[in-house]
Amino acid sequence: MNTDSETIKTACKDILQKNSKNRRHQIKKKYFDTIATNKVSIKSPVPDLTDGEWQALVEMWSTPRHKETCVSNKMNREKVVYNQRTGSRHYTTHIFAIKEERKGEELSTIDLLKATHNSKKHGFSEPVKTAI
Repeated sequence: MNTDSETIKTACKDILQKNSKNRRHQIKKKYFDTIATNKVSIKSPVPDLTDGEWQALVEMWSTPRHKETCVSNKMNREKVVYNQRTGSRHYTTHIFAIKEERKGEELSTIDLLKATHNSKKHGFSEPVKTAI
């Protein structure tokens, strides 16, 4: 692998950013959202975070702009009609894998919809059945 390639550098950067964002989300959910604002610890409750890093996160999460963004994102997630069922795999990656599995076969929009919105446990949701 050519580690000097811009494509490789971009892919690694994306992976690290996603992991970092997911970790912050987990920490916020466990140590910030479940506790009253006036009772949030000044010292880091997370072993791998310094007190300075923890305080920076608490300051960021406490800003009015961040809180508005959280509320806005929550409302937007509720508007989603066709929830994708790709598991932990990214939507674009899932589509690419499906196309690789079915080489030579022309996939229609309906085929892609079926492949990305079908749950092994529950099948298709009612809105997806209607769309199909």
